[in-house]
Amino acid sequence: RFASKIPLNPIGCGFEDYDRTQIFNDMKLNRIRVVLADKGISQTWLAKKLGRSFSTVNAYVCNRSQPNLTTLLEIAQLLSVDMKELITDEKERNV
Repeated sequence: RFASKIPLNPIGCGFEDYDRTQIFNDMKLNRIRVVLADKGISQTWLAKKLGRSFSTVNAYVCNRSQPNLTTLLEIAQLLSVDMKELITDEKERNV
């Protein structure tokens, strides 16, 4: 789907052949997977509590899709964490 090559820098700094798929794979936009694992909570449990399908929650967890802010807040409340924990780790917040 994103396999086409795209120029990232028009003046060319060695990134022209960087695969678009790799760009998206390298981006971790949320830490829901990490927080669920730390708390020992399953995606199935979270899906039921949110009233969403397992497929939707799995897309959030795998960073294929991102929850809107309302859903992110709901996830944070269900997991008893600050919303910031779902976006960045403590080390990134303390930089």
